[in-house]
Amino acid sequence: MIRSTGVVRSAEPLRCGWLAAPGALWPASAAAASATDDVPVDLYLSAFARLESHELAALALTLGVVLFAVVTSIMLVRTRQRAASTEAEAR
Repeated sequence: MIRSTGVVRSAEPLRCGWLAAPGALWPASAAAASATDDVPVDLYLSAFARLESHELAALALTLGVVLFAVVTSIMLVRTRQRAASTEAEAR
């Protein structure tokens, strides 16, 4: 049996991921950022208009799954924050 000594378990999340997030979201170079600025919106609209019904169904399903994941993760973060504040009040 492995015993853990001196470890306090709480509802407080780890904060290490916040340090990596800006680096992952920052564009690799200025050329990559300027290349996306040159694309007109008309290309996206014409491509969306040419989608077939099964492609629209797949797109709707994918967007639904992503939306569900985002809403669920927001709810879990709020629950964890509420649990941490309740635990702090109980002490």
